[in-house]
Amino acid sequence: MTSCDDSAKAVEETAKAVRSGFETTQMLGGFVARLIGAPLEQAMGIWEDKLKYRRWENQLRLMDSFQRELSRRGLTSPNRVIPPKFAVPVLEAAAFEEDDYLRQFWAMMLVNAADETVDVQMRNAFVSILEDLTSLDVKVLEVLYSFHGGSPIESVLNRGFYIGFLPHRASPALDFEEMPPASPEVEISVANLIRLGLLAEMRSVDGGIEPYSVSKTTLGAEFFRSCTAPT
Repeated sequence: MTSCDDSAKAVEETAKAVRSGFETTQMLGGFVARLIGAPLEQAMGIWEDKLKYRRWENQLRLMDSFQRELSRRGLTSPNRVIPPKFAVPVLEAAAFEEDDYLRQFWAMMLVNAADETVDVQMRNAFVSILEDLTSLDVKVLEVLYSFHGGSPIESVLNRGFYIGFLPHRASPALDFEEMPPASPEVEISVANLIRLGLLAEMRSVDGGIEPYSVSKTTLGAEFFRSCTAPT
């Protein structure tokens, strides 16, 4: 195939992509128009303006949280340059975050990366992981990874945590007397955290899975450090 043929094919593929994007936008606009009973042009304008405004608003909130945390640490500006490969994905993801509770973790991830006194890894995997978490997921992580205690024998045996008390408190597997069932929401949350490698299923001596018990992981600990204030 000649270079002219290659160029023509590239132009044709680009045109197809543009048409596809335009058709998708038109379809979305038509859906919004039907919902609000307005002309297509008006609906498209409202939808686009709303998305732009929400992203702008979320970015301003992120910036405010970032500046407040810097000030709390006694800094007036970042003292470490963040590689664009890490900074841009964080900013993009945070711009779409509507949950105030989750937004603070995006801000903290950015501040930790910008603070040279904090030894954290700036991994893009952490960005995609945080995008995959709900506020309940993060609350479960916060409860478990902030927990330091339990009986001495529990520390030695490391039997993990019973999930029936989550997200209200962390309960080492040998330290509870009652066994309330976990809610379906918590079970799904824990399953997602296991899927992402932030928690692990507990194994019995014979290799079987211990029901309703989980343990921390190295990945989970490092990820949690990346998006929370240093202790």
